[in-house]
Amino acid sequence: MKNYFLSLFIASVLFFIISALPREFFLPAVAAGTLISGALIFKFLGKMDALLFLLVSLAYVLVFPLEHVNTLYMQMGLGAFAAYFLWDGREKLLNIKAKLWRRVLDGALLFILMIGAGIVLNIVLNVIGFNDSANAIRVVQELPLYLLILAFTLVPVVEELFFRALLIPLFARYSNVWAGAVLSSLFFGITHTAYGSITEIAGAMLLGLVLALYFAKKGDILPCMIAHAIYNFLSIFAIKMLF
Repeated sequence: MKNYFLSLFIASVLFFIISALPREFFLPAVAAGTLISGALIFKFLGKMDALLFLLVSLAYVLVFPLEHVNTLYMQMGLGAFAAYFLWDGREKLLNIKAKLWRRVLDGALLFILMIGAGIVLNIVLNVIGFNDSANAIRVVQELPLYLLILAFTLVPVVEELFFRALLIPLFARYSNVWAGAVLSSLFFGITHTAYGSITEIAGAMLLGLVLALYFAKKGDILPCMIAHAIYNFLSIFAIKMLF
């Protein structure tokens, strides 16, 4: 099972790179890249992994349009990468002793903390006379419906697994868990550069830090996913309703 995530990661990276090519090179690059990667997977991982890679690659081409789909490839790649490296330690990540209602409540409280942090950041930015959040709003308004749905379903799961569950312990090996929380939040903010908004990047770093500090203390990823999903859903809803 673990190698299946590796196959999915390779497919996602392949198509993320190919999606940046000019359209006239897209299909030839897809064919060549898929066959070469499939052959390598067949040699080093096995025929079932190669078959899975080919099926995933075919689904990418047939199901999803090229426009905006590099965002999907990135999310699938991050999720598969995190799942691959977290697989051996999944028991520790999943077996949390706290009751489910308590974990859901923690997620709701985390969401409130994220809202509070966002309000403080906006006040500070308005005081210094800088706020380019209109750029991020424009990007969200132009996204297709399926990507908006993924933003509060798949994306919170993927990003919490990668940026919190995977990166924090990884960075902590070379410093400490709190430094890991800060570093993971910086990387989280950098991934939001596509919005073309410094406000969005700073907000992602700050809100990511709220989630990271909780995970560093509790080691429970579920409340982080819940808070992230609620925040993304309400942000998209507000943008669609107000702008």
